Amino acid sequence: MELEECIARVAAWIDAVPLDAAARGTDEIRILNGQKDLRTECAMATDAELARAAVHEAAHAVVGQRLGLHVKRVLVRSDGSGRVTLDTPEAAADQLSMAIAALAGPTTSLIVGVDRNQEHLLAHGGDVQMARTHLGRSREHLAVTSEGVARISVCSVLSNWSEITRVATVLEALGELNGIEIRALATASFH
Repeated sequence: MELEECIARVAAWIDAVPLDAAARGTDEIRILNGQKDLRTECAMATDAELARAAVHEAAHAVVGQRLGLHVKRVLVRSDGSGRVTLDTPEAAADQLSMAIAALAGPTTSLIVGVDRNQEHLLAHGGDVQMARTHLGRSREHLAVTSEGVARISVCSVLSNWSEITRVATVLEALGELNGIEIRALATASFH
């Protein structure tokens, strides 16, 4: 997919989500993630689905860490779902960073390649709702557009691609990483 097309799609995803609906959706996602964390039995994802989930979640973690957010944990569940736990900051600039990090996962999935159904799920999923919520909070203090946030997210993913794939490889193997492990993998220099 061409860079500008990717940016336009991500920006359109953001613009399609009303702020009040995003806030409600974000609350529902937090509850659902908490329930998933407690489950002991679930459907098993294929190896390909786990690999896609690992890259998606690694993108959230690496981009968030690069933007100065405190990443506590990233995991990929056996059903192919995942979660990144970040400290939630209050400053408007940090809210913008949270929006960019939230978009890094779906942006990565779009770059790697998805079918129409998967793209629909990304466009209407929790990550975009989360990004819209954080963007709404940052817009109270910062002049930023959906297109600008989409552009930063896409460029952040592309410029950190080797770090994202490194974290994803280890995440896929282990299923979970803490913040220290993510930082070490994201900043490691291999020659």
